[in-house]
Order: sequence, then C-alpha cells, then structure tokens
Amino acid sequence: MADSLPTLANPQFVDEYLDRLRAIQYGPVGYVERIVISVAHDDHKCVNEARIVPGVGVQGDHAWKQWWRGRRIEGRQVSAMNAEVLDTLEIPYDVPGDNVIVRSFDLITLKAGDTVRIGDMILKATGASHRPCATFERRTSLAKMKAVAQGRLRGTMLDALEEGRIRVGDVVERIFFRKTNAAADGWREYEGVG
Repeated sequence: MADSLPTLANPQFVDEYLDRLRAIQYGPVGYVERIVISVAHDDHKCVNEARIVPGVGVQGDHAWKQWWRGRRIEGRQVSAMNAEVLDTLEIPYDVPGDNVIVRSFDLITLKAGDTVRIGDMILKATGASHRPCATFERRTSLAKMKAVAQGRLRGTMLDALEEGRIRVGDVVERIFFRKTNAAADGWREYEGVG
C-alpha cells in the first residue's frame, strides 16, 4: 500500500488501522489463500497442502506450537486468520504463523462448537484463545498488534474431526449439523444441513 501507516503504537495509528480493518467486507463462502507450516519457532513455510490429524494438528508443525507456559493447550490443532486482515496491515502471510490463511469468509463470526468445511475436511471452532501476543507484536508492530486485539481480528482455532488434507484454493464455508442415529464413530453421526 502506498499510504502505509507508521508502526508506532500511537492511538491515532491504531485507530487508523482499526478503521481500515472494520471496512473489510466478507461473504458467506471463502477459500484457502495460503497454508503455512511452522517447522520451528519463527520458521514458517508456505505450502500448497497440509495433512491434518485429529489430536495432533497440522503435520509438520513443530511440537511446541500447541504449548504455552509449559503446558499443552487443548483446542489449538489448526490456527486460521483472514487474508484481508493481513493485507490491510501489510503483513506477509507467513509472518503470524497461522496454518490457514482464509479469504472472503469471516473467521471471527465462528463461535466455539461451530463447524466449517475446508475442502473435504470438517473442522470445529474450539473457542481457544487466539489473541495477538508478544510474538505477534515482535513479528509485526505494537500498533498492528493493538489494532488486531481491539478489533478482535486475530482469527480462530480449529480442531479436526477426521484426518485429511487442506489445499490452497479449497472452499471454506460454515456448515450446520443435525444428529442422526447413524454410525457410532464421532462426527459421522451428524448429517450436514444448510
């Protein structure tokens, strides 16, 4: 962007970032813009597809990604962030370290327990905390971190309900389920509707 804003934490700059972020328009369906694997802390690689394993997360992510302050945090298998937020703040897609960068679908609208389909995979929003932290600030700036925090725009955390692959270009959409009396294994006892 030609009219880049300074990276200072001056409230005026934070407000200008927030104005830009609040102007973003989303639709009911989006797509995967980019997939990022964190092979080590601060070592992120963009890939065309990723294998997702329930209880593990993104195959290839470093083992400590789901840990914080010495303990494993449940509900953090797959992290996702909107491409529009990163574009607005001029942050390269691989910088935050989120696994799935989504365009056109508003991830912030997902509540704990909501389900999304990404390609052929079904994932559940976990409600686990996904706030910008000191690492996000270090990788971007204090003003960008504050704007994302105040706008609640950091993205969402998802858990896989089955093993599968996510690919760049996959459609992203919210799906709804109703319980059936079918199979005894996990998510398959639910039938997609709407």
